[in-house]
Amino acid sequence: MSAKSSSEWSVSPKTVLAVALVALIVGLAAVVLPMIAPSSASSDQMTALQGQVSQLQQQINSLPVMDQNPTTRHILLQWMNTGNTGQDMFNPNQITVNQGDNVSVIFEDNDTDGHTFEILLPQGLYILNNSLPGETNHLTLQNFATPADNCQIAGTVIPCNTVGNCAPDMSACNVTSHVSFVVTQPGIYRFFCLYHQALGMYGFLIVLPNRGYIPTNSTSTGS
Repeated sequence: MSAKSSSEWSVSPKTVLAVALVALIVGLAAVVLPMIAPSSASSDQMTALQGQVSQLQQQINSLPVMDQNPTTRHILLQWMNTGNTGQDMFNPNQITVNQGDNVSVIFEDNDTDGHTFEILLPQGLYILNNSLPGETNHLTLQNFATPADNCQIAGTVIPCNTVGNCAPDMSACNVTSHVSFVVTQPGIYRFFCLYHQALGMYGFLIVLPNRGYIPTNSTSTGS
């Protein structure tokens, strides 16, 4: 699954080179960045994480600079567990956009476990919570008793826009939520599921430097 844009954009040799370099940096990030949930981490953990992120961000300076008008990138982000391997994953787990693009994410899954999409951006923490009453919290192995909560936009808690339903026998569920944001600072941003990141459910949002971006107030919506 790949990012879809509301407007067509050409792939230049410079873009191909940028993506190749990003692949190398992301490989390093997957090894270096610890599995820490910003919403529950200690101050020391967050300081260490931010330091490691800053080192990775500096490597972005070596990337070719794009020169494209910012646009809207529609991202369909799905839960995936291929062949019931027990390795929960995001599909796609690597998303590349340009600085200044509006990133519109639809997060959906058909699992019976609850899942989250969490990403720490310069403007704050964003959380989508795909959990329904009766689904399983993989960390506690207890069932959720209440609707999804603690969704966040730029660090502010908001009502979740989670919708979905489960089969009466809880053999399957279909859950969807969505969020939009603009990333104005180039860099590599790790996203993850709080409950399954240790099983591999994490990925990276790569924001390429973009000469075509003219700074304005960033916007984000969750409704």
